[in-house]
Amino acid sequence: MERSALARWALAPVLVGIASAIDLLLQTYDIRRPTPEVLLASIVITAWYAGAGPGILAVTLAVLSLLYFFLPPSNSFAIGRPDLLYAVSYVFFALLTDWFSSVRRRTERALEQARSDLEIKVAERTAELEGRNETLQLEIAERRRVEEELRRSEAYLAQAQRLSHTGSWAWNASSGQVSFSQEALRIYGLSSAQAVSAPDVVLREIFAEDRAALESYVTGAFRDRHDFEIDYRIGMRDGTVRYLHSVGRPVVNGSGEVAELIGTTMDVTDRKLAEQDLQEAKSQLAHVARVQAMGELTASIAHEINQPLAAVVANADACIRLLANETINMKELREAVGDIAEAGARAGDVIARIRAFLRKTPPAAGCRLNLNGVIQEVLDLTRSEIDRHEISVRCKLTRRLPEVQGDRVELQQVILNLVMNSVEAMSADTGRPRVLAIGSATAGDGAVEVTVSDSGIGLPAETSGRVFDAFFTTKPDGLGLGLAISRSIIESHGGRLWAVNSEGKAGATFRFTLPACGAEAA
Repeated sequence: MERSALARWALAPVLVGIASAIDLLLQTYDIRRPTPEVLLASIVITAWYAGAGPGILAVTLAVLSLLYFFLPPSNSFAIGRPDLLYAVSYVFFALLTDWFSSVRRRTERALEQARSDLEIKVAERTAELEGRNETLQLEIAERRRVEEELRRSEAYLAQAQRLSHTGSWAWNASSGQVSFSQEALRIYGLSSAQAVSAPDVVLREIFAEDRAALESYVTGAFRDRHDFEIDYRIGMRDGTVRYLHSVGRPVVNGSGEVAELIGTTMDVTDRKLAEQDLQEAKSQLAHVARVQAMGELTASIAHEINQPLAAVVANADACIRLLANETINMKELREAVGDIAEAGARAGDVIARIRAFLRKTPPAAGCRLNLNGVIQEVLDLTRSEIDRHEISVRCKLTRRLPEVQGDRVELQQVILNLVMNSVEAMSADTGRPRVLAIGSATAGDGAVEVTVSDSGIGLPAETSGRVFDAFFTTKPDGLGLGLAISRSIIESHGGRLWAVNSEGKAGATFRFTLPACGAEAA
């Protein structure tokens, strides 16, 4: 810094000295007047390169050189009157030249600095724009990637909805308009144009007995802000019926109000039809099992019917003999006819029970019945078979047993299967008394429990877990359907059936529970 300032100030005497030397050299060629242009050039150069301060020094030295060397008298700083005006004008123009040169130099330096600053700013701005451009390119690439993933997700979602027969929808609370996915439009049989008035169109197609329930669920979801789930049916234009399962959830905005209701609708028609076919197959299978059970009881049934028929024949013979007498004993005749009527009624009851058990009608799950009566009916039906195997029956039925809802024939079939299994389990000669214990009681949760126990061989440990499997049997002539059907019937009634070996004694115990009517209502 100090060297640079010293060099700038030293430039003035050097250039003025050079200019003076040149002027003195020119005087040797008889040029009598001074040539201030060379000295002015030294001032311009000094002011240009060294600045205003060294320029003033150059002006001072140039004026002194002019006075001393070039204006008469020579070699003296004295000045004559004729040259005074020239010297003054020279000083003026020298100062003016110095000022102009320094100003121009400062201006050019300022311009250079401004240009340099501008170039720096442009470079910085360019770098910034390039950085932003790179960031923007990255953001664009990321946005394209996200959009592609979104399109792929939407395609996957649409494909998943088509595969699962599940459509999505959104019900706007303020406008009342519903937005449907393509699969939802297909499920409801709507076109894109019909989707604008979709709520009215959909509600019109819903079965009348289901429409009120759906409207109540939707209204409650908007009002009470709770989820809902409902099954309903709609009639299609081609006359077919679709079974639908809808789930909805309200979406609450920042102010705590329900903004919209979003949900899904699944077409469960195939499942419902399959369930109906399965129920029909189960009903057919249960009927076959009942017929099989009756086949196994043929001998006992014949014996049970033969007893009242023999009584009818005997009493009829008695009547014939009484009528053949000359004196008719009306009292004995009436007793014989009454016995005939009683025996006929007893035989009719047996046949009625068999017909009711074998009838092929859909289950009536809504009937209220007392299981004690069902148990007694089964015991009456199997009395001859039980007596034939010399089995004693211990019946412990709870009085005032709560009623259950179910189908009487199906529950008869369950108890009959359990009783017959117990009878067959005690058919082998084990040397133990043959005891069939059957009872009813109220379970702790308000359900009704039925227990069937025997003193037979019990359940083998290696197969005890499979006794309720379909087609699994330990009997040589068994189908393996009785217990499987029994469990299916009990579970369809909302109950549970299980089996264990009796504690502390031989034999097995089968138990099932059914919800009581009072507990179910609660």
